[in-house]
Amino acid sequence: MSDVEYEYGPVFISCRKIRDMQLEIFDQEFYHAINTEKEVYYTVAWCSEPMAYELLLMPAYRLGAEWVKTTGVMHDHYEELKVLAGEAHVLIQKMEDDVLLDIARFTLRVNDALTILNGRYHIIINPSLTEPLVLTAKRDIDTESESELTVRKKGMAYYELINGGFVWNTEYGPTPSKSLLRLVDSHTS
Repeated sequence: MSDVEYEYGPVFISCRKIRDMQLEIFDQEFYHAINTEKEVYYTVAWCSEPMAYELLLMPAYRLGAEWVKTTGVMHDHYEELKVLAGEAHVLIQKMEDDVLLDIARFTLRVNDALTILNGRYHIIINPSLTEPLVLTAKRDIDTESESELTVRKKGMAYYELINGGFVWNTEYGPTPSKSLLRLVDSHTS
């Protein structure tokens, strides 16, 4: 995470700063023009056998041309998310041997839940400039996480922009002739 970490008995509090996200920010002009010590989001984590829990607190903010987001991560066990306040966009991608097999962006609102299967890279985005996002995550206490791919490829396969558009990340190869991104809204059938 970052050098801003606190441990209160079984509770661990941490903060992600802009400098921690340099490689995954699309708008590098923004990155080089801003105070990189600015705090982007906070997590409060605790364990209660056999599960680990996390509370994500993400203010309304932007990362240049992008909405504020978490860094990309993949877990070896499933993870359950639930939105407590605000709205979340969850970008999930499935990879195999460095090849993108599938990518979808899910829209979640208050009380919506989503299960992310193991082995899927994902980020959480707060698509608001006015409302903070509060979200819980629950996973097996023995879960291992890694972010090597999203650091190496400078983010997910698509960047979601504030203007409503998406930009293909060319670290994943040439721009596809047709978008590979599926948009899923939790309130449509």
